[in-house]
Amino acid sequence: MGVLYATPGIIGLIGTYGRRRSLLIGAALPLFPGAILSWSGVTLLFLVPAGLLLAAAAVAPASSAPRALGLGAIRSTVVAGLILAAGWAALFGFTEQRCVFISGGTSCSSAAVTVEGTLVAVSCLALAVALAAWTVRTGRDSLG
Repeated sequence: MGVLYATPGIIGLIGTYGRRRSLLIGAALPLFPGAILSWSGVTLLFLVPAGLLLAAAAVAPASSAPRALGLGAIRSTVVAGLILAAGWAALFGFTEQRCVFISGGTSCSSAAVTVEGTLVAVSCLALAVALAAWTVRTGRDSLG
C-alpha cells in the first residue's frame, strides 16, 4: 500500500525534474478519487499533494504546439489510469475474504489483498513510473 500511495509523488518528482506538465497533472488526478476512500475523511489529506501538483503544473512552461498538447493529454490520462488501475486491483478488484484467529474468537475481512492483486498493482505502478521516466529521458515535447 505504501508504494501505491507513494507513486503519485514519485511521478510528480519525475515530472518536476523533467519539466513535464502532463506528468504533474497525471500524478495529481488519481489523488482526487483517492481522497474519498475513507469514510472517516482521513484520506482527504490527498487533496493537499493534488493541489500542489496542479499548482506546479500551472506555473510550468507550456508548449503552443498542437502535437505537444495532444501528447501531453494522452500521457496524463495514461499515467493517471495506470495509478487508478493499481489502486482498484489492490483495494477492490483482487481481494478475498480471510479470517484470522485472535484471542476470544476470529476476525474476518472481505478486503484482504491477494497475491494476484499485488502483482497487478505493482505492474501498473511500474508501467506508470517507466512511462514517466521514458518521457523525461526522450524529451519528446516541451509540454509533455
